[in-house]
Amino acid sequence: MKKKSKYISLIQQYEVLIASSVVIILVIFLVFNMLVPNLQKANQIYVQGQSLRHKVDALKQKNNLLSTLDYQYYKEIFLKSNQVLPESKDYVSLIETFDLLEKKSAATILRTDFQLGVVSTSSANLISAVGTSAFVIPINIEILGTKEAIQKFLELVESYGGRLMVFDDMSVTTKPGDVLDAVFTGRSFFYPLPTTLQAVDSPLAKLDKNQDEIIKKINKITITSETDNDIDQNSIGKKNLFE
Repeated sequence: MKKKSKYISLIQQYEVLIASSVVIILVIFLVFNMLVPNLQKANQIYVQGQSLRHKVDALKQKNNLLSTLDYQYYKEIFLKSNQVLPESKDYVSLIETFDLLEKKSAATILRTDFQLGVVSTSSANLISAVGTSAFVIPINIEILGTKEAIQKFLELVESYGGRLMVFDDMSVTTKPGDVLDAVFTGRSFFYPLPTTLQAVDSPLAKLDKNQDEIIKKINKITITSETDNDIDQNSIGKKNLFE
């Protein structure tokens, strides 16, 4: 009984200190378990809001810039670029380019060899062009013609009139009648389109002076593609198999 009264007496003596300690402990518990997490969430929301505002501003700037561009102009540039530098090996267009060069230059193509290699454009065995992300198709071509015809042939190659080609080596043999037999060793190129796109709020890439000059040259290209009007419209066979 005496011990109990002694405890009661101690509690009464230090009741203010005990009550204060309990309140402090309770406050600390509530701060760390409720207030701090809420403050962290509030800060996270604020940071996300700032990030979204920056993205919105970037999208507005991008939209303003895109709205000033001539869509039809750049659409044609893309189509012409894809003719000069296709996204796949496209050996058919390479052969068509040789035919076009032969017709326009008046030179005679005796032989065209290009390394078929692997058929798949995505193969790891593809040869990359040094300093670019384009891929290479090694080519070797032999032509016969006058000096003027061969010179015209080279001018046409440089004019982006067909597939992009670069000649690294040339050997010329003189034939009777002022005719030259020229063998060219070089490369043609193709450029697979990216499989992934940049983030929608990423800034647009700016063209440098050299790239702008290339675009101007590409813009002068006349696209040589087959259309429905080029195809013979004569009917072949029966339209109705049961007639």
